[in-house]
Amino acid sequence: MVSQQVDDEDDYYESLPVDVKRAIQGLRGLQAAQVGIRKEPQKEVLALERKYAQSLQALYGRRKQVISGQIGISKEEIILGEVQSMKEDADYQNLPALSANTTTSRAVQVDGFWLRVLKGHPGIEGMIQETDEPALHYLTDITISYPTKLSGGGDPSLAFSVNFHFSPNKFFSNSVLTKTYVYKDELGFFGTLLYSHVIGDTIRWKNGNDLIKLAEEEAKKLDDNDDDDDSDDDDDDDGDKASFFEFFCPPPSITVPEDIQVTVQGTGAGDGIDKEDLLENDFGFGEALKDQVIPRAIDYFTGDALAYELDVDFDDDDEGEGEYGNDDDDD
Repeated sequence: MVSQQVDDEDDYYESLPVDVKRAIQGLRGLQAAQVGIRKEPQKEVLALERKYAQSLQALYGRRKQVISGQIGISKEEIILGEVQSMKEDADYQNLPALSANTTTSRAVQVDGFWLRVLKGHPGIEGMIQETDEPALHYLTDITISYPTKLSGGGDPSLAFSVNFHFSPNKFFSNSVLTKTYVYKDELGFFGTLLYSHVIGDTIRWKNGNDLIKLAEEEAKKLDDNDDDDDSDDDDDDDGDKASFFEFFCPPPSITVPEDIQVTVQGTGAGDGIDKEDLLENDFGFGEALKDQVIPRAIDYFTGDALAYELDVDFDDDDEGEGEYGNDDDDD
């Protein structure tokens, strides 16, 4: 039906007089002239995020200290939190008040905070395998930063980085794993900046603890078992599930700034998936971390965020579409 409609529109244009065609092309030129102006607000949003990020650091730093058990929470902060809880839940019951001469609660560690936060997001939960959870238990913070320069090209003013901070563990020696997202200086059809590329990180796995390889081996075993089983039950897709840590190791096709359309070759995540679909899924994940998970972490920890969440799956390569579209050029 869509193809027929396009054909009809092409026929309509071709049927027009030359003077009308010139007018239409002139109108197209006027539309193209708007793009440079309409692009500036989108770039200014990124600039404002960068500007005010510093103001948030003190609050996020305090949050990290409370989660890790380094400090207690103040009486004023508890009261503010309970006021917010009562706004959202009329049945909320206040906690026992601190004694009159106590200004800060006892410091306690909130064990597994960030793992629970990630699993509380419906689009991220499915990316975390059971074998990933012991490593993600060492996750102490997730932060956003804004690079001042980029390796391999791109405008750093059009980029942001997601940083996963880990305490010492048996899986890898990195204390921080970073993923950087770079936009193009181009506006898409729906008025948002187009996606350029992503920059991953190198995970320094400790001997025998490469979770990506372990997930691949487990997937192969499941595939082999499926081959040996004559059952027609296709409901179990466990053999297709990759480690969460592949997030830091994106396919080569989306790690270069050139605006080229390629198909990933080889093995691993992203096999045969179009570059634009891969970018869309990856940016959707990064933007969700930046705009939802990090600022609203406590809501994902408690599950309250589910009342506001759309059902988005950033690992759904078959669709290639979703809330965070990498729409066509606005020419």
